[in-house]
Amino acid sequence: DEASDVIFQTSCYVLLKCYRNGEPWCLDWREVCNGVVDCFDDGLDEESCFELEMNECSENEFRCRNGLCIDASLWEQGEGDADCLDQSDQHFEGFDSKNCFQDVTFRCEEHTCTSATMLPCGDGQCYGTLQVCNNGRHKLFTNVITAQGNLTERCWIAMVCLTEIDKYVNGTLCETWKTIPYYSSLF
Repeated sequence: DEASDVIFQTSCYVLLKCYRNGEPWCLDWREVCNGVVDCFDDGLDEESCFELEMNECSENEFRCRNGLCIDASLWEQGEGDADCLDQSDQHFEGFDSKNCFQDVTFRCEEHTCTSATMLPCGDGQCYGTLQVCNNGRHKLFTNVITAQGNLTERCWIAMVCLTEIDKYVNGTLCETWKTIPYYSSLF
């Protein structure tokens, strides 16, 4: 099974049992308490996040995105080596998270996806529309998001075709579904 092969290629945050559309979901640690509900069924990944320790940085410190405080003089040094563990104090010229699957350095291990349209691959790489994870994690997302679940067939077909998650539904090209009179009111 292609989806189960992917699970063995990525690390999962095992302390939360996460489900998307009733299907088990492998959470990357970067997806826990990041302000985005990834466990669609119950929002467990964002529950109790307010209880996390929040550091208060002093005036001579820079607050990293992950809450760590570093000396402001380190931040003011400009580009170079990251001083924040999450690298939020740096904007690396030429750094491309698409290559993280090949790079075992700290900068990829701690890299988080900062754009709301990007999803984490679980290895520091991020992917968006029409992109893929080198470790195959995007296939898990596609399988979960395209599961019919509790949706009616008409609603499910509309969702899959209009979001362009997949070009085919039940082996039929989405363009064909759009021309079937029964479904024309959906499109």
